[in-house]
This record gives sequence, structure tokens and C-alpha cells, in this order.
Amino acid sequence: MESQTIFQGILHIFQFLGLCPVSLETSKDNPKKIANTLLGVWSIVNFALVLALTTVVFINYDSVFSPDSDVGQFNDLVKFVTVILTHGTALGEAILTRATLLSAWTRLTTVDNLFHQIGIPVTQHRMKFFRDFSAKFLIYTTLTLTIELTILATIHFDANWTRNVAITFISLLVSRMRHLHLTMFVDLIRSRLHIVRKELKQMVVITKNNHFVLKDELATKRIETRLVQMKKIYSVLWECHGDVNSSFGWSELAALMQNFIQLTCDLYWIYSVLNRNELRSIPQLVASLIPTFTAIIIMLHSCEKCLNDVRHIGFWLHNIEKDIHNISMDTLIENFSLQILHEPFLFTVSGFFNMDFRLLKSMVAAITTYMVIFIQFMPKVDESNSANETITTTTQYPFTLAIPTRPSSS
Repeated sequence: MESQTIFQGILHIFQFLGLCPVSLETSKDNPKKIANTLLGVWSIVNFALVLALTTVVFINYDSVFSPDSDVGQFNDLVKFVTVILTHGTALGEAILTRATLLSAWTRLTTVDNLFHQIGIPVTQHRMKFFRDFSAKFLIYTTLTLTIELTILATIHFDANWTRNVAITFISLLVSRMRHLHLTMFVDLIRSRLHIVRKELKQMVVITKNNHFVLKDELATKRIETRLVQMKKIYSVLWECHGDVNSSFGWSELAALMQNFIQLTCDLYWIYSVLNRNELRSIPQLVASLIPTFTAIIIMLHSCEKCLNDVRHIGFWLHNIEKDIHNISMDTLIENFSLQILHEPFLFTVSGFFNMDFRLLKSMVAAITTYMVIFIQFMPKVDESNSANETITTTTQYPFTLAIPTRPSSS
């Protein structure tokens, strides 16, 4: 019960951030109209706050962005705009797809009812999900907050950097929470698919260990009944995964684009600082990469594990011992196989690309390519004069592509 209570608290965090503007306890018997209305209004308020923050930042443009460098201003602006757009897109999509999100949750409840109809308890699997996801969420959130607050506390020597971290803190947090919100639904689907996989594996064991088991009419009927139910469950889970794709597609696209821009800019800055032998800011710069990389890996790892369970479902289904005299069983297995073929599980980002570890590989390759290009255009400094001259730039971290320097600690 403790892990379930923690999970309920996590849902409230998503609702507080405006990412879940609907009560997941909604049902036909309990419509929760007032709660859903209030949550929808709260998400709209969050969206209005994002617009207000953007307005304040642009009113104080010169105080927030680099005032004396065109390159610095452009890069500061691009990174800030991508963060704000990601925040706004996540809130906007959450508001517009709230019915679809509730539909996904309702389908999961339907799946649990289908399991109960054939005597398969799901309580143990549900509690395991509560424990695993709660631990994942708490560890990641604690790590992220610790890193971000430590960075904020140790960059007081750089006013522009401090302001940039402060104004983008919440928006970056929402972007990463959107990844975890998607991870929650992927893990929920995977926990149900895992039960289907185990049931099919058990059928394989039963039919292969006793070749005469299918001659027992009672045993045959029991296997057929469970296969029919597994087929229904797979179909409902496939529809649920479609709802999840529809609810998170555009916000995930914006979040991944923002992650890509942030990682590219930050890695370029780290190289620039190392190239200048100015190591004072290296710990903060390296630490700032960790929350983004970790959030992406957590999300893609859950998607990969879910797809792995789907692949095993097909494998175990094809290994069920068949009886040439039992036409109905053979037809059922054939129809189930065709269903898996025509209803594949693919977590996509609005159809642009699939979410699995190949996406991470592509991101790393793209970032490396851009780094190589940017490094070619890095201005060179005369090393003979570097000891006697202080090359300064008014463009401060984290966005400039100019040669970065830090004010002396004195």
C-alpha cells in the first residue's frame, strides 16, 4: 500500500505541473466532473504562466540575454525559445488530448477485468509496477533537483548564467517530467503484456510436456478459452498504446528537439572551455548534461523492454504444440498470429521516428556530426599572446558559440 500511495503522489505531481489535466479515477459511475474541470483550468493557468514568463523575459531582453554579442544573443534566444516552446507544447497537448489520455487509462482497467474473468490475478503485477516506477521516479527526481540546485548555488560568479538557469529551471523540469509521464504509461502497458507473455509460455510448457494433453477435451477447452482472452487483451493493449502515441506525440517531438539542441550547445561549450584551459565551470557544465541524458535513457529503456515483451509474445505463440485434429485451435493461433502481424506495437514521435535505442544512437551520431562542424569554425587564439592578454566576451554561458571566457574569481 505504501508504494501505491507514493504512486498516487506522483500522479498529483504530474497534475500540479499541468501534464495530466484529468482525474484518472474517472469512470461512468464516477465521472469526477468537478475534479476534471478544475484540473483542466489549472493546466490552462500553467500555460498562461508560461506566456507571462516569456513576456517578462523579452521585456528585460538585455538583462537576460547577451547584450554585446550578436552571436551570443542569437544562441541564447534559440535555446530559451526551444525550452519555452517545449513547455507550452506539453501543456497544450495535455489539455487537447485529455480525453485520449483518459481513454488509455480506461483501457488498462478493461484489460485488468479481462484477466480477472479467467482467474489471473493482476494485483501482484500492479504492486510491482507501483514499486518499480515509484523508485525510478523518486531516484531520478532527487538526482535532477540535487544537480540543478547545486549548479544554481555554485555559479554566482556569472550573473547571466545564473539568470538563464533560473528562468529555464521549471520549463526544463516539465520537459523531463513529460518523458517520465510517457514512461509511466509505457510501463503500465508492459506490465500487462508481460502477463500475456507468461501465460503463452505456460501454454507452451503444458502442450509440449504432454503431447496427449490436447486430446483431453477439458484441457483443450481451457487453453482455447485463455487464448481467446489473450487475443482480446492484446487488442485492447494495442488500442491503448495508440492512445498513448496520440497523447504524447507532439510534446515528445518538441522535448526531444529541445534535448538535442541543449546537448549540442552544452557539449560545444564544454569543448570550448577545455580548449581555453578554463576549468572553473567544467563540473557544472558536465553535471548539467546528466538529467537530460538520464531522462532520455529511462524513457527509451522502457519502450525497448515493452517491445521486447511483444516480440516474445509472438515467439511463444508460435511454439504452442498444435493438434492437426483440432481445427479450431489451429485457426485461433493463426488468427492471433495475424493480429500480432497487423497490430504491431510501435511507440512513435508523431510518426517521425520510433522510440527505441536506435533513436539514442541517431541522436549521438547527429550531435557528434554537429560538434565536428562547429569545431571547424571555432576561432583560433594566438597562444603566444594568451598568457599576457585576457580575451573576454560578454556572451555568457550557456548558449554562445563564441570562445567562452569566465570572469576572474578576484
